[in-house]
Amino acid sequence: MKRLSLVFTLLTMVSMMAMAQSNKTFVLENGKLGPLFVGQRSAAIPKSAPGLYDKRTYKKQTMEDMDGEWTEEYYQFFKGGKKVFRCYINNKKISSFVLEVGSSYIKTPEGFYVGYSGRELFQKKRMEWNTYYEGEVFASSNNFTYYLRSDDIIGNDFPTKLSEIKQSAKISKIVYIVSEE
Repeated sequence: MKRLSLVFTLLTMVSMMAMAQSNKTFVLENGKLGPLFVGQRSAAIPKSAPGLYDKRTYKKQTMEDMDGEWTEEYYQFFKGGKKVFRCYINNKKISSFVLEVGSSYIKTPEGFYVGYSGRELFQKKRMEWNTYYEGEVFASSNNFTYYLRSDDIIGNDFPTKLSEIKQSAKISKIVYIVSEE
C-alpha cells in the first residue's frame, strides 16, 4: 500500500510540474527568447524547449511580387500542435522573431502579446500607425512592430485616434527585429 501511495505521489508531482511548465510565460527581450537569440547560428537551435515549443520545422522558399524575387528562410515553432512563432534566418543566423496567434504566453518587456487589446496598446504606446500590407496596419517601437487586422480599423486606412479602433481589436502579430543603424 505504501508503494502505491508513493507512486501516486510521484505521478502527481510530475503531472503538476508538466502543467506548470506548459503555463510558463516567456519574455522576448533584448533579442532573446528562451534558449534562442538574434545572431544565434541556426544549427544551434534546439529541437524543443520545455514550455516554449515542442517541435520546429525548417522552411526555405522563393517569394515573388512586382518588385522581384527573394528567398525566405525560417524555422516555424509549434506548441501542442499549433504554430506559435517563427525565427527568420539570414546568413545561417537568427535575424528576427515573429510571434503568431497562439503565442500569448510570450510577452514583450512591456507586457504586450498576440491577443492583447489593440485599443489598450494604442492608448499605452504613442506610436505612428501605418499600412503597406493589405489586411494589416502596424506601428513600431523599440525593435517591436505590432500588427492589427485592417478589419479592426474604422473609417481610415490606419488609426489616428482611439475611436478608429474596434473594441474587439486584438494584436494579431508581433515582429521583433534589430534595427540596422
